[in-house]
Amino acid sequence: MPADSRRASTIDRPPSSRLPEALILSAAVECAEAGGILGLLALPRTIDDLVEDGGFDRRVLVALIDALVATEIVESFGDGRFVIPASTGDYLRANLAMLGTMRTALTTGVRAPAPVGGRVGADPASAIVVPYLGRRWAASTETLVASLDPPRGARILGAGAGAAGWSIAFAAADPDACVVVVDVAPVLVAAAAAAADAGVAHQFRFVDQDLHELALDTRFDIVLTASTLHLFSSAVAGALVLRLARHLAAGGALVVVDAFVPAGEVPPPPLALYALSLTLRTDAGGLVSFAACASWMRSAGLHGIRQIALPTPQLTAMVASSPDR
Repeated sequence: MPADSRRASTIDRPPSSRLPEALILSAAVECAEAGGILGLLALPRTIDDLVEDGGFDRRVLVALIDALVATEIVESFGDGRFVIPASTGDYLRANLAMLGTMRTALTTGVRAPAPVGGRVGADPASAIVVPYLGRRWAASTETLVASLDPPRGARILGAGAGAAGWSIAFAAADPDACVVVVDVAPVLVAAAAAAADAGVAHQFRFVDQDLHELALDTRFDIVLTASTLHLFSSAVAGALVLRLARHLAAGGALVVVDAFVPAGEVPPPPLALYALSLTLRTDAGGLVSFAACASWMRSAGLHGIRQIALPTPQLTAMVASSPDR
């Protein structure tokens, strides 16, 4: 769709109702952290507990807790007690830390772009954010395994697989599966911990290696990369798909999970905002279209390209097969 058509499609519409929601949620989370509420809710507490321990105004506190429960940040036991799970609290703090950096980067970067991220995946927040997302995507990982139905004892390569949440699902479904996970060192620590927690660490091998220089001797039945391609320019992402395809065994499947968008269309609000964050924390990253990924797969000599719908909103798996030799 031409850029002019994209602008015309939204002209004269009222501002999105999501704007005030986004602003108040951001303010609520920042208030909960600054006021010490996130820390207090590390253990189950009632409103009375919070008022007594923190000296909060009851009326404002009740509204704040209700908002955080409604947005699934705070959990309610249903008996008047509330808690923020440790993983959620860590995830919030990591994102709040990034928020300040992104605000500065956006203010200055709109005139002189300067991505705030360094080596992809090396940010200290990765060790917190990636495991959290792995748990959040659990239903999608199970759906993917069931849809692919890999052979018994399959060899799985998780390329840039974060906390190995996707690969863990394959190992859990088949105790004979062998999994190799390649990522940067800080994320591999989280990956190893996640595999150990799932009781499948003995099926894993962890490799600290740059994906763009990946050259393993093994060939795999499934090569999986999730939420990786959007971190790079189109040229680099296409080259990565080619490199990953070279690690497929005959008849193997390359699986790419990402927040794909139709080419030329304005992305839905969550993805448009995510695209903005990518411009701030990567050198050349951006949303990937279905058409672009399919083109890269065909250029790598793969065939049978298909899509697998996943339960996680905005996530889709694209699958392509290597020739039988």
